[in-house]
Amino acid sequence: MASIDARDDRSHVDSRLPPLSAVTCPLHLCQAGPKAKIFEPAINPCNSLQANEISNPDRYCATYPSFREGTDMLKPITTALVCLMAIAGFSHTAFSQNETQNTSTAPLAVGLTNGGAAEAQVIEAVRRDDILTIKLRFKPLITNKLERIYDSISETDYQNSFYVLSGNKKHLLLKDSNDQPLTNPNLVIKTTKDSPTAGSWHGRFPAPPKDITEVSLTIPGVETLEAIKITDR
Repeated sequence: MASIDARDDRSHVDSRLPPLSAVTCPLHLCQAGPKAKIFEPAINPCNSLQANEISNPDRYCATYPSFREGTDMLKPITTALVCLMAIAGFSHTAFSQNETQNTSTAPLAVGLTNGGAAEAQVIEAVRRDDILTIKLRFKPLITNKLERIYDSISETDYQNSFYVLSGNKKHLLLKDSNDQPLTNPNLVIKTTKDSPTAGSWHGRFPAPPKDITEVSLTIPGVETLEAIKITDR
């Protein structure tokens, strides 16, 4: 910005305007400090009066170009801030809507936990090739409560407490290459006031034949979940 001589001719200034030395910048731009060089020191209109005492700031912008230039320098910054705020608001709205949709989907089956702290809800039962994957979420019923559904899976638990029933046939959990059941090794849920879910569970089982469209699920610490409709993918 070119420096302007304090002695430049101001005969063209409207005499009805208050003295330039008595005008405060309506945007308080002078607070940015001398290094910002928003205004040339020779004609800086920031001094003693409050912004609302300027009867017509636009006339100063027209009369003193540096005043106009100072306000124009803020436009890119203001635009960027508005864009960032809009993006942040959109992201938050999208996240909230997505979470609401996820938690408001009607469950395929429901059952209470033994301690009554939450309701187990089947949210997915997908048959793909030879595997049936079932997923649960736990909806809080009592706030600020910790409930242990199960602490571990013994061989006895594996044989008797984790299975799906299709018709008259019981299907146990599948195991990985280390002989570990394909499910949560333990399950503890915690209900809090503002959280829509208290925990989740998943298990993988051998898929029943294609003509079987519904199964029931048994796991420890939860009522048997009946009539779970299977989706084929």
